[in-house]
Amino acid sequence: MTNSRLQGIFFTVLIVGVLYLSFLVFKPYLGALCVAVIFRIVFDSFHEEIYRFTRGSENLSAVISTLAIVFFIIVPLVVVGVFLFDDIQNLYFKIVSGNIDFSFVERLTSPAHDFIRGFIPDFSADLREYAREGLSFLLTHIGSVFSSIMSLIFNFFLMLLALFYLFRDGKRFRKSVISLSPLSDNYDESILVRLSEGVSSVVKGSLLVAVIQGALAALGFFIFGVPNPMLWGSLAAIAALVPNLGTALVVLPAIVFLFWTGAAGSAFGLLVWGVVIIGLIDNILAPYLMERGLKVHPFLVLLGVLGGFAFFGPLGFLVGPILAALLMALLDMYPSIMGNAVTPK
Repeated sequence: MTNSRLQGIFFTVLIVGVLYLSFLVFKPYLGALCVAVIFRIVFDSFHEEIYRFTRGSENLSAVISTLAIVFFIIVPLVVVGVFLFDDIQNLYFKIVSGNIDFSFVERLTSPAHDFIRGFIPDFSADLREYAREGLSFLLTHIGSVFSSIMSLIFNFFLMLLALFYLFRDGKRFRKSVISLSPLSDNYDESILVRLSEGVSSVVKGSLLVAVIQGALAALGFFIFGVPNPMLWGSLAAIAALVPNLGTALVVLPAIVFLFWTGAAGSAFGLLVWGVVIIGLIDNILAPYLMERGLKVHPFLVLLGVLGGFAFFGPLGFLVGPILAALLMALLDMYPSIMGNAVTPK
């Protein structure tokens, strides 16, 4: 074995070992770093405007962009998270203590239950137990975010610090990544652009629309007297990702509930609210945002949200669909990159 080859093997083993140890060191903070990277990509054009407004001041523009995200994005999300956790907790304790009557839901679902039992005689569905287990799952995952205040505060400030440096030094980080890649600079630029498009497309085109629709649904539930509006609004935001059906999966049962409980006026009001207000977002804002960037099928985004939430917790609402978008971006570029890689000279 030649001396140069031995050096290459030794250096490869060394760098793999250091990378592994570095991963273990950074592992507790990967969530905060991932959120910072996502915000940096999504708000790239916003930061460029701030950068021009501050006449090229890297530090000042980074501070303004970071603070804007804190006050207009993070603080509202934290407030929603607190109210959502409270809604879930209250509903869970009501179900456990038997203070909620499930006869209304059981009467609605009895035809489907009887139909299934025609094929599976032993089939049974304990709706109270299913609701309890589902709420327990949500409490476990959402409660973990607020379980350790000191850890939450530390990760929050770490994310802000990372976001500041990404805004300030993002272009230098980008050049470093390109210089380390074995691909040509053109391919590296194309990959980074497509990945950025994928992240922005999912966050702005799917998740943002879903969050807006969920917020409007929660407001409608609150106005027209649906119990636990924050919880049902959050479920409406997830349902908004279901192709063709969307928020109707949550809003229509709420309308039926109001009508069944004697609040016909509120039921009609919520129906109008759903068609006019929520539907307006779906028909006007959604196509405008989704026609930009990489096209990712809504069903793939939905799977990303559900799988991401189960695997990563609340952070998965962002990370799951973004990983799906990154996969689509890489698969989209695979033929051109690998085709040129195997082309004989």
